Amino acid sequence: MPSSVNISSDERYAFVGWSNGNKNATATVLVNKPLALSAIFQKQYLVSFRGLDHYGNPVNVSSFYVNGNKVVNDVYLNAGEEYNVNYVEYKGVEIRSSYVFNVTSPAPISVPLSVYNVQIRTGDLFNMPVNALADMRFSNGTEAQMYTGDNGNLTIKDVPYGYVNGSVEYLGIAQHFAAYSGNGVELVFFSMLNLYAIISVVAIVATAYFLAKRRFKRSATKNGQVPM
Repeated sequence: MPSSVNISSDERYAFVGWSNGNKNATATVLVNKPLALSAIFQKQYLVSFRGLDHYGNPVNVSSFYVNGNKVVNDVYLNAGEEYNVNYVEYKGVEIRSSYVFNVTSPAPISVPLSVYNVQIRTGDLFNMPVNALADMRFSNGTEAQMYTGDNGNLTIKDVPYGYVNGSVEYLGIAQHFAAYSGNGVELVFFSMLNLYAIISVVAIVATAYFLAKRRFKRSATKNGQVPM
């Protein structure tokens, strides 16, 4: 008895067993009386899987685990049965899943995953962007260094669980951060522009003070008063 009978390129009938309970495709039967024996087949569809990030975009998953079995490429599954995606392997990280699906056709199965983009924004006290250096560590153990750029905005795409931690440094000052589940990070630094602005304000205030004091002395002298 063949283990399967193909109907089309993505549909077949798979041998399940015999009506007498024997599961072996090859069976030896002693016929010494009338006997009714039939083969039992299960309809199956050739199913493919694809992972989707939190935003519905496809990601390149290395393997899926369906009902505890590893699936790398397409696989035949029983028509009409319910299956559960336990987890997937993506970028060296096991991403847990509770996705349940029913096989009704050879259509691809799209599995939503906890994969997020992580955004790091860096600015100064006046909300102006600063180009800071981000030193990042991810859940798979890899590390990376990247600048946030002149616009002070760095986006790391397709991060498992959206998890990244590390530090961001600007003008020798470092701030630690941790992101999870796509939560963005906003860091504020003291920039040279802030320093110039503070110096300018102090200079203006000092100048105004001395000018006011000078006018007061002139006024006091004119009125015959002795300035203190």
